[in-house]
Amino acid sequence: MKRVPLVLLIVCLVLPSCSKGGRPPGMPALNPCTLKFSQDGAPLADAFIQLIPEDESLRRWPVNGYTDSGGSAKMVTYGQFPGVPVGHYAVVVRKTETITIIEPTDYSKGEHEEYSLVDDKFADAKTSDIAIKIEKGKNEKSFDLGKAVRNRIDID
Repeated sequence: MKRVPLVLLIVCLVLPSCSKGGRPPGMPALNPCTLKFSQDGAPLADAFIQLIPEDESLRRWPVNGYTDSGGSAKMVTYGQFPGVPVGHYAVVVRKTETITIIEPTDYSKGEHEEYSLVDDKFADAKTSDIAIKIEKGKNEKSFDLGKAVRNRIDID
């Protein structure tokens, strides 16, 4: 019988690709999910999308994604695993823009202004009026966020 060098054994235990697909223990089955967002009739690019589950037991498996230039976001769980567990979710959408007012120097941090580019109601699961039910199999849904906005965010 061939002996496995100790270093190789340790590497395989540490690297996710050597153990059961690298998925954390207890992670539920994931279902492909692509969400598409538009605003003012145009694709919403570069937005951060987060799904907040109604079921408290799913909160340990964060789900998010970023929209591409066409407004589509392929959702991932736990930051790297494609797909979403079955359940009901509130959809949170954030897109911000930071403007530099005064450039930073060796002596100061500079000054910046930050703006939200989607309605503030979408930035919180409690106020977002968009939701999705993830089912077994492929999930695709489109959302229209209405008029474009540019609301200043107070930074303290």
